[in-house]
Amino acid sequence: MGGFIFWKTWMWLTIITYSNTKFPQIPATTCDPDVKIVPVAIRTDNYAYLIIDKVTQEAAVVDPSGSPLTFSGSFPFEWLTTPSPPFPMCTPQKPDPKAVLDTLAVEGDEVKLTAILTTHKHWDHSAGNARLLKLFPTLRVYGSAIDATPSANQKVYDGDEIRVGRLLFRGLESRVHTKGHILYLLDQPGSSHPPALFSGDAVFIAGAGRFFESTAAEFYQLVQRLGKLNPLTTLFPGHEYALANLKFAETLDQNNSVLQAKLGAVRALRATGLSTTPSTLQEEFLYNPFFRSSDPRLPR
Repeated sequence: MGGFIFWKTWMWLTIITYSNTKFPQIPATTCDPDVKIVPVAIRTDNYAYLIIDKVTQEAAVVDPSGSPLTFSGSFPFEWLTTPSPPFPMCTPQKPDPKAVLDTLAVEGDEVKLTAILTTHKHWDHSAGNARLLKLFPTLRVYGSAIDATPSANQKVYDGDEIRVGRLLFRGLESRVHTKGHILYLLDQPGSSHPPALFSGDAVFIAGAGRFFESTAAEFYQLVQRLGKLNPLTTLFPGHEYALANLKFAETLDQNNSVLQAKLGAVRALRATGLSTTPSTLQEEFLYNPFFRSSDPRLPR
């Protein structure tokens, strides 16, 4: 029965998330004073993330994309009515990762982009790879060894470690959304600060990605794995879907006080155009219905 909850949520989120037209203003985020994480607003609701080692000034960017776009079919409405939709239904034309480049410029010439961490192959997360690689020919472009990640020159397998300056990332194979979807965990050895998880389209605040090439069972396995990480791990998803996801979660769990408090906080942030990212894994296990498929309080 948990599979029905996954499918029902997946379809509902698809319909409502594309109605979000007010994209957030985004402050830089950091838990460690030597690390700076800058969410970068792309398109209508995508996030890239610029992650800077403030000691060495080396930086990585997660999921750069760009615009403009050309569309085939009536997007996204045709997509919504197709049981097993082809992807993508629209493709980038001369993608320009301007938002990422503008953010780099704001950080100053001393910051050197040395790596791209691509979570999965879909164009809205990878379309900027080729352009950035042309501008910075020595870039290491990481992508799944399973997905055909555009412009990737470094294959990522489960558990692989990636260094950017002093920063240590670990690739976590999820097999959610796409077969080769990778999550990147920034977890500094010996640090007293919580790790950061860049989850692409596999996990969202109070939600989960569509199962294009995956199943509810594979998502359940991912949740079990995430449950073994530090509960204070901060979650940086690939889209601004929090408000829509929490509204749906409320329909399943109206008496959840933690969910109500989170929904109120997110409503306030979105009303002023502010970003809702990040959350923590600890929070997600309290209000994300995808993380709670065995919870007897949720409908079956």
